Amino acid sequence: MSALLSRPPIGGRLGEILSLAALLCGSICAGLTFVALIPVLPLLAAEYGGAGKGSGELFAQSVMTMPAIGLIVGGFTSALMIRTLGAALLLVIGLGLAGACGLAAMELERGDLLLGSRLLLGLAASMVTIGTTALISDRFADATRARMLGITEEQIADLWAT
Repeated sequence: MSALLSRPPIGGRLGEILSLAALLCGSICAGLTFVALIPVLPLLAAEYGGAGKGSGELFAQSVMTMPAIGLIVGGFTSALMIRTLGAALLLVIGLGLAGACGLAAMELERGDLLLGSRLLLGLAASMVTIGTTALISDRFADATRARMLGITEEQIADLWAT
């Protein structure tokens, strides 16, 4: 595997394997912001307005929409951030923000705060996806780079297909 990396990370062979696994799984983050929430949408609709009143359904739809807006905004902000921070730091910040948003969603009871955390989760997913893609592009060369990027895209397609 060390022949695949143009610049091996610190940590020897185990570090190399863990680094590769982390980079290949990074792009799944964007898909999980949507897929993981689908089963609980009826519960959200009932909790935030009742299933028959209409406002609960609108809230549940908004919960699904906010990460998409965060991904769009995050694409632009991540492009600016990667120039100043670098891909590795962007990835670390994105992972930290995604974790914080996930933990916050467990404790938030106000709908507006939940929507805000979902918006930030989309922003974080964008940072993680762009960071991992940039690191893959930096660490691999030519055909290997194309294969690694193909694997990440295949994972996203498999996630949406399930």
